[in-house]
Amino acid sequence: MPDRSLQQRRGARLAVALAAAVALLATPRPAAAGFIGDPTFTNGTGRVSVTGELDFVTDRDLDFDPGHGDLESMRVFANAAYGFGSSVDGFVKLGLFNGEFDPGGNDIDTSLAVGFGAKGAFVDRGEIRLGALGQVLYFQSEFENTGTDVDWFEIDIALAASFRGLGQIVPYAGVKVSLVDGEVDAPGGDFEQDDALGLFGGFTFAVSPQVALGAELRVLDETALGGFIRLLF
Repeated sequence: MPDRSLQQRRGARLAVALAAAVALLATPRPAAAGFIGDPTFTNGTGRVSVTGELDFVTDRDLDFDPGHGDLESMRVFANAAYGFGSSVDGFVKLGLFNGEFDPGGNDIDTSLAVGFGAKGAFVDRGEIRLGALGQVLYFQSEFENTGTDVDWFEIDIALAASFRGLGQIVPYAGVKVSLVDGEVDAPGGDFEQDDALGLFGGFTFAVSPQVALGAELRVLDETALGGFIRLLF
């Protein structure tokens, strides 16, 4: 028979995590998304975490049909994750997105963004861990000045290594592939990302066993800087 007290504890953790996610989204702030993080940094079996992710993209080149464009954005997500195993997490994301398309300086209305994915460590060699992440992100919005609809669908696949020999600080770095399929409701409005291959790196600082924070830089396919705070239940 399943341990009823264990099920109750896991249920309570999930309820607290969902409440924390709602609180993160209810807090007034700029909109932000697309954060990768350390794929080897997982919850553990039956544990729940909520992470607030803030992301600033200063340059992301897009290919239109025909022509080229550029996106600047600021995005925020509440990420709720559950540990399906000792080194495997599944997660869902809910947040906000806004930005600006160039040429034309078209501002994008702040809109709801959603996502889901999984991550995990598949190699553990003492201080070195290797892991992978896959996630899907989607948002729909419109230009502020014209009301033209904008759709964005993104798939991110990442491989990374982390080093755990520095105590509370865990640096990580890796490579990612980002596939973007987007559409502006106008002639020639289909677009995709110019460069799919990118690099990312950052660090996680464990404030306590339940609280961690960190920062991340992404380059090549985009120029972006992000930060996060994670609560483990």
